[in-house]
Amino acid sequence: MLTLAVMSAWGQKIALQPDSEGVYQNWSGIKVARLVKAAPVTLREDPRLNGLKHVCSLIVVVGQDGIPKSIEVAGKTKTALDEGAIAAVRQSQFEAGTLNGAPVATRILVWVPFAFGTGLPVYPESGGSAKNFKQPVAVNAPEIEISDEARRAGLFGFAVIQMLVTEEGIATHMRLALPVGHGMDEKAMEAVGKIRFRPATLDGVPVPALFSVEVRFRVG
Repeated sequence: MLTLAVMSAWGQKIALQPDSEGVYQNWSGIKVARLVKAAPVTLREDPRLNGLKHVCSLIVVVGQDGIPKSIEVAGKTKTALDEGAIAAVRQSQFEAGTLNGAPVATRILVWVPFAFGTGLPVYPESGGSAKNFKQPVAVNAPEIEISDEARRAGLFGFAVIQMLVTEEGIATHMRLALPVGHGMDEKAMEAVGKIRFRPATLDGVPVPALFSVEVRFRVG
């Protein structure tokens, strides 16, 4: 029996290792970094843009010292607003993520929602600080091919995969947070790549979001 369980990033207590970049995934005992004080974006109002909404979405790796180590634009559309959004994130203050109380590097999504013509300041948002944020929702569950090794072993377990779900509902930037072995990690990644999502939204605007999938195996 196979179960493809799409989950927010909460799970059992399992000893995880950082990825190849030294970053811990948001899973099982990992408390990810938190935005504690957002710096405003320097923005010049343009009357021609009044009524326009745009969200800059940024993948931010926050080091164990609470300082952003890397910032990558996650959205499909790159705009002139990205530079100001990145500058505001660099000036913002973060609390480092932790593993068993010890600070570690973690990866989070930071959104910078622009609404022109409101006269209101623009601030980065992330995690619990994001208002009117809705998680992505899977709309299909692809079948997974079983390896001969898994059949012989009577595999019982699960793999955890973290990904970026784009504003179009496609899984990208997939990383294996917890392997299950027996030749099934690659097959799990392949299946997860076929999932289609109803994308996350922020204030009704589709946005990329980090998301985790738990793929459970019970073969035999």
